[in-house]
Amino acid sequence: MSDYYVALLRQLETLPQGDGGGLRAIGVTSCRRREGVSTVAANLALGIAWSRGQPTLLVDANVHAPAVTDLFEVGPLPGLSEYLIGSAELKDCVRKSSVEHLQILPAGRWAPENERAACAGTFARMLEALKAEFATVVVDLPAASDLSICFALAPALDGVLLVVESDRVPGHMALRVKRRLEQARANLLGVVFNNKRRA
Repeated sequence: MSDYYVALLRQLETLPQGDGGGLRAIGVTSCRRREGVSTVAANLALGIAWSRGQPTLLVDANVHAPAVTDLFEVGPLPGLSEYLIGSAELKDCVRKSSVEHLQILPAGRWAPENERAACAGTFARMLEALKAEFATVVVDLPAASDLSICFALAPALDGVLLVVESDRVPGHMALRVKRRLEQARANLLGVVFNNKRRA
């Protein structure tokens, strides 16, 4: 694993763990699409599985642009979407990966009714069930744009990382997204600067 992700893991371990058993469910989002959220989330989950040797789950909630199934070559259906609307059991949606201690929950096929299910608390209840089985759950969230479900999902997580492509996203946009996440009652853990050019 690159020094970049080793440093990120070390930073997470220094954060206050709170009263609820620590950072067991961590989300990763961005200001807009194509800032490398799936790459960061996947490497974070890999790093946790390798370094801690504990059951780790990577959830693909980036439902309109899922990438996790391709990264880990797992079947896309059923997945998160099917679980949220009640057409599949959670145990049938989770896949084993080729990496020891790491399993995958793919996005599935998204539909309008999934958003209502997520907002109704099904996602939060799912996380509690997953935390009973996995030491850490990493969630690849969609970008925190105006029409995103990110703001419905993020408050259910123990913490959220905001990925910012430093040479592409203006500071005022990052600050606006930060404020909106906080208004949604998400626990913002910090910012991950991605693809920063070296001077």
